[in-house]
Amino acid sequence: MIPLFFGVSGYAGAQQTQVNYCAQQNWLPYEAVRNTHHIGLIADYLRLVSELTGIEFHLVPTKNWQQSLTYLDTNQCQVAVLNKNVGANDPSIVFSQSFMDIPDVLIAQHGSPMLQGYGGIGSRRLGVVKDYQHRDYLARYYPAIHVVLFDSQYASFRALQRGDIDVMVGSLLSVNAYLNKHEDDFAIVGIAHPYDGLHFAVSPAVKATLLPLLESGINAIPQNRSVELFKQWNPIKVRQHQKLWPIVVIALLCLLIAGAVFWRRHAFREFKQKLNSQSAEIASQQAVILEKSRTIEFLTNHDAVTGLYNRNHFILKGEEEISRYTRFNSPASLVVMELIRIKPNTDEAKKYSNAVFLRTIGKACMASVREVDVVARWNNEQLVFLCPQTNQDDATTLTHRLLSSIESAATEQGFEVNIAAGVAALKDNWSFNDWYEQACSILYQARRQGGGVVNLDYF
Repeated sequence: MIPLFFGVSGYAGAQQTQVNYCAQQNWLPYEAVRNTHHIGLIADYLRLVSELTGIEFHLVPTKNWQQSLTYLDTNQCQVAVLNKNVGANDPSIVFSQSFMDIPDVLIAQHGSPMLQGYGGIGSRRLGVVKDYQHRDYLARYYPAIHVVLFDSQYASFRALQRGDIDVMVGSLLSVNAYLNKHEDDFAIVGIAHPYDGLHFAVSPAVKATLLPLLESGINAIPQNRSVELFKQWNPIKVRQHQKLWPIVVIALLCLLIAGAVFWRRHAFREFKQKLNSQSAEIASQQAVILEKSRTIEFLTNHDAVTGLYNRNHFILKGEEEISRYTRFNSPASLVVMELIRIKPNTDEAKKYSNAVFLRTIGKACMASVREVDVVARWNNEQLVFLCPQTNQDDATTLTHRLLSSIESAATEQGFEVNIAAGVAALKDNWSFNDWYEQACSILYQARRQGGGVVNLDYF
């Protein structure tokens, strides 16, 4: 969920104690307006702050946060409940300390297994509201998760009910309110990071007078009062799913099994021994099959000589980066490296075959690149280096580090190597072939220079 903030605009005078604030009419359990009364978690907390600071908050109802922003711009109110992604880009807003943290949770159909955070989602489809901070968080730290974006949390619940998604992210308070109101068979199956936080946000024009006053109010509220408010607007409703027929069926099966054991104990013992023997044999075969499957998968994705990824796997990863760039405009860079010369300097090195040289280079590559980077052998002379979430300058720096690592490893083995490299950042409307050809054209410039690294801007 996206963090919430209180924003202030156009506060008139340091001695003024009355402040107009915009409250959304339909946003429970956070806040709502009913019969001209402001209710909800935020409203109750504001009353505590008002008691401690003397600030009088005057209600200005709004339909949504867009209208609140409009009222702030026209000075019809000085305080509003803003989404962080809306207010954070406004340089006139200054934030206070967080006065309440609210966890976010993962919701799925009842009976789904518990998930250990985002790492346990696997191939499941995850629903996220497009304005929430989790969209960028997942793109940065869990790019492999299949994310489906929605306009609202209610739309996410409906998609989860239809089976269009498998899991969704929601704030604990709003999720609990929805589950208490509806009869949908949903359950909380995990915790989602990062958490929500409630803050006051104050215009710099009055931060010298108003912000310290609000900060003092936050610090003066006891922790037990904040906990009471959280418990008040997060009621617990026990939902039991009890079915009698499975118990009856299990009881009958137990009676049948007990009778079979009593009358045919000897036959059952022999059957159990055979079953254990067969189970052990199946488990052994499964272990062999699993190991062979892993070996086949490794050989399918890796080059047999260098141990690096092969061309097919690299193209697949490159296409994934192009897709991510198209969706999220996240930077990515491609490096094409060519072995210009391999020269043995010792008698021992002269006995080495080309395969030994290539394996040394492959080990140096795997030891020096980042976990997210992909290095592959493209052909006999070329290596390719994919740098996700990396601009061209940073990719150039990584390439220099990689070449230095390869040269050091070659020196230890008694030979020297000269490598040319071309670095190209991904551009709009490029296919993978366009990207690779651009990097190759830059590589040729590096070859003409006798080796080293050349990037797109230099070229």
